[in-house]
Amino acid sequence: MLNLRKTLIAACLTAIVFSLLLAGCTKGTSPSTSTPPLTPPALSEQPDKATFEKYFSEMGLGRLPTDGKLPFDIQKNVTVFSLGDNLYLYGTVTQEVQISARYYNVTTKEHVAAGAPPVPLKPGGFASGEIVNLTSGKYEYKVYVGDTLVAIFTFEVR
Repeated sequence: MLNLRKTLIAACLTAIVFSLLLAGCTKGTSPSTSTPPLTPPALSEQPDKATFEKYFSEMGLGRLPTDGKLPFDIQKNVTVFSLGDNLYLYGTVTQEVQISARYYNVTTKEHVAAGAPPVPLKPGGFASGEIVNLTSGKYEYKVYVGDTLVAIFTFEVR
């Protein structure tokens, strides 16, 4: 009787271990649930990370809804805009800096001046905006400190 009990316990434990191993080996391999890794879009040039980190702790593109109030209602990390949207460059400055910005049309490979604050940015949060007045297409919003490119944000106008 004792041998039968030991055999049953051993068989149950073996079945449990086998089930766990099988579940661990097949986890996430189903073709219907796996997704290919996202490839970031290729940029026209690479920003200078060291200069960015010298002056900023964060930066991005956002949109302010028509009835929105700054700075609370900015929708951050927006990548699709429509003609007439309020596009904002936002971020946090760590030391005073003057920036400039340009739009780069990925299709035509042309640069167009973009709005940027006309005065140096002081340490703290900032948001600088303008109404989108670009044709449909894919763009890069390039931010410069002097002649040094510090950030690129890809976006689309539909």
